[in-house]
Amino acid sequence: MRSAQRSALTGSLAAWHHALLAQAEGGCPVCAEVDPYDDLRRRARRELAARELDRRRAVGSFAEFVRQGWHVLDPGVELEWNWHHQAICDHAQAVFADWKRAKTEFDFVQRIRNFLVNVPPGTAKSRIISVFFPPWVWLPENWPAFRFLCISGTPDVVVRDAGACKQLIEDPWFQENFKPTWKILASDQAKTRFANTAGGRRMSKGMTAKVTGLRADGIIVDDPHDMKDMSDVKREAVVVGWRDGWRNRLNDLRVSFRIGICQRGHEADWSAAFLEGQQAVHLNLPQEYGASICRCPTCTAGETPLGWSDPRRASSRPGCGAPTRAGCRRTFGGQHAQAERRRAAGRARPPGRT
Repeated sequence: MRSAQRSALTGSLAAWHHALLAQAEGGCPVCAEVDPYDDLRRRARRELAARELDRRRAVGSFAEFVRQGWHVLDPGVELEWNWHHQAICDHAQAVFADWKRAKTEFDFVQRIRNFLVNVPPGTAKSRIISVFFPPWVWLPENWPAFRFLCISGTPDVVVRDAGACKQLIEDPWFQENFKPTWKILASDQAKTRFANTAGGRRMSKGMTAKVTGLRADGIIVDDPHDMKDMSDVKREAVVVGWRDGWRNRLNDLRVSFRIGICQRGHEADWSAAFLEGQQAVHLNLPQEYGASICRCPTCTAGETPLGWSDPRRASSRPGCGAPTRAGCRRTFGGQHAQAERRRAAGRARPPGRT
């Protein structure tokens, strides 16, 4: 009888203790005085909750993914987030979101299938689109089997961005936060190509390389021209290579998309060819607002299908708030913008004069 009473009393105490734990969110007020690790456990739970919140935000927002992961590739460079970063990310996310929906809804009309960004050099354009975009698309919640074809006119850029993309994927920040259900295939790796076990692939090619046998769900063209050699022969070779080869190397001509991101080098360059003959959305971000005149449908309308328009339209100061270089607090406006124009034209003034 005493044994039965002891068991009943022990059960009652255990039930009372569990009730206290539930009310105190896992911490018993009676045991707290004798448990030196309780505060550490609470802190760990808060940190885990914060990490999960950050993870969900990064999955749902490409811009947030870039901001959170910037330190992986540039640990010593502070990212000065600017309006043009947000605009590029938001439109790239819309391109993918519409593609994903069109894959399952046959009658869905994509807002953006051909997306062109013209932006000055040094504004993190390649890092955002060529490096961060593929890993974000490959997140388990998105589309790990997506196949990218990345093209550039500069061989060094092809190798650089492919390596940076793979480095981002293999970093503990990506692996521990997003826990991909796939791995990089050891049997399909090269300096300019790698694939994952879910069927996804990131292929890189030079703009004038052979086209045979390559197709993708999305094409990314990053600086198709080598700006060091913009002769008519080289420029026209790039344009012809795009029109006759790369342009239609898509798996599904109904829904697959094309993204181009580059600076302008000539009125008849690759960007002009991209805007011709297809419904393209143009994000035209010159160094100074109004410095580049474009008569494409997007620029004529003054806004993109997302309702976005250049925020500098409302500014009374020419060049104010221009796209900034990543990691640099200085904006490209006023005297600095004038100096940039003079250098580009080969007419830099003597030292001491501004």
